Amino acid sequence: MDNAQIILAAIQTVGAVEDPAKFQTAVTARAREIYLLLNERSPVSRSLSRLTQATPILGTVVSVEHSKGNDNRVVVTLFTGTDRKNTYTGVADGTEVLRTEWLSQPEGKYMANTAHHLIGHKVIAYKYTEPKPDGSGEGVRILEHIVDLGVDPNAQQPNLQQVG
Repeated sequence: MDNAQIILAAIQTVGAVEDPAKFQTAVTARAREIYLLLNERSPVSRSLSRLTQATPILGTVVSVEHSKGNDNRVVVTLFTGTDRKNTYTGVADGTEVLRTEWLSQPEGKYMANTAHHLIGHKVIAYKYTEPKPDGSGEGVRILEHIVDLGVDPNAQQPNLQQVG
């Protein structure tokens, strides 16, 4: 996006301001925000890049729990109904286990709460595998995005509370 497009987008979001100096200041501030959001290192751009690499999984959210250990994430379990064997201890075959971003990050809290409110719903979950920093070649399966497809009539509805 070139500067003219950024300025036009900033003008549209600022709206009408009668004082020309205040208008220019508001447009300048908004244009800077837009420019930073468009930067490839911005959280928004990084998230969109991960989403383009994500794998969609169709399933029903069956549980949303704080992870055990020190990683301060939420673990989301989906029932997919496939015959896929699961390698996670204590997790049934035909399920997928994903983690949110860190709960100390706004995106992690948002995704945890969103998933929690979707317990018992059919969803399309977008899984991104984030490489572990230890260089082992293993990865952490991150819930990058989730789309609500409505209540699954075959799922039980538990008591809902916010996470985080």
